[in-house]
Amino acid sequence: MSEEKKEFEYKPTINYLNKVAQLLLHEKEVYNPGNILHYFDELMFFLEGFWLHYEKLKTKQKNKKWDIPRELLDEVKYIPKDRLINPVSYLQELLEAKSLVEWRNELEEWKLEILGNEYFRDDYYRQITHLLFCLSELVGLMKHRPYKLF
Repeated sequence: MSEEKKEFEYKPTINYLNKVAQLLLHEKEVYNPGNILHYFDELMFFLEGFWLHYEKLKTKQKNKKWDIPRELLDEVKYIPKDRLINPVSYLQELLEAKSLVEWRNELEEWKLEILGNEYFRDDYYRQITHLLFCLSELVGLMKHRPYKLF
């Protein structure tokens, strides 16, 4: 993960794609497919990039408490508050629920539904959007981790 990325940078992208999907379902508004493709490519890169670093995070995170400032804790909406003592352990549960191939396929299906103006299955994409929101929050919390990655 690039530490130069802004904290929670991906949240607006995920929110935008959810909004587009909802509007397409109800209003059939036309959106620029180039933007949609770009955003999904960014999210795929984000997911795959995190997955590559996940093994390093997993081995270093063993029961180490993170020192996250209170004001930052208030900004976190997707990682449960009781799991912020060690947020990687929560992400570990989410990530290991499916393989990287399954997560990638869900993201690809979501993209194709939006581009195809098809019926949007909000509940079907809840897991992938939750995972992406949590990963985005984790990026913002990484500078408070109790260990160095490299």
